[in-house]
Amino acid sequence: MKITEILDTKIHYDIDASTASQMKVHSVINNRVISVSFVFTEPDTWVMEFSEQIDNKTSTSKSTGSGGEFQVFSLISSVMSDFIDTYAPDIIMFTADDEKRAKIYMHIIKKNLKVSSGYRHSTSVITGKTTIFRLTRK
Repeated sequence: MKITEILDTKIHYDIDASTASQMKVHSVINNRVISVSFVFTEPDTWVMEFSEQIDNKTSTSKSTGSGGEFQVFSLISSVMSDFIDTYAPDIIMFTADDEKRAKIYMHIIKKNLKVSSGYRHSTSVITGKTTIFRLTRK
């Protein structure tokens, strides 16, 4: 299966919060609770983060190798597309901690920017491994 086909797969998610300054959703994938959130942080900027709930008190944004990675990336793609359609943010920022994940995020960006053509993207690498992604509305 090609990455574009994977990213076109819609994953059901539930909305936990949807306010003027935050959107947070979660989905259960392979018995794992995956959360995706967008938080308004500074003028005109939204930060996207995602995490896996480990137990009732902790979560991690690191790759856990627990399976269902394709579904997780499909979830991120779906939520990002829906967020852009609903909030029309000026700037979205997020990071990838390794090169493999950064490449997949780039596919997600390209897919979503085709749908939401009013955005351009830029990337920068810090500390050797972390890639910062920035989507800016034209």
